[in-house]
Amino acid sequence: MLFVADAQGGSLVGLQIDYGDTNSDLFSAAGARTARVTFRHAYQQPGTFTVRVIVTDATAGQKEATTEVRVN
Repeated sequence: MLFVADAQGGSLVGLQIDYGDTNSDLFSAAGARTARVTFRHAYQQPGTFTVRVIVTDATAGQKEATTEVRVN
């Protein structure tokens, strides 16, 4: 499954994605002002999972977004 995260800020530190199945990934943004990151993940079991992306900005702190995905 593909997840695309778009972020913008003053000085992005990184983006972390939690796939809702005990797996997660981290992308370092190294102080960029914008980031567009594509995360790929293969779920091993069917179910409904809450996916959460946390964006950390050196100036604005952390912001997060969530969505649910259903895997058949």
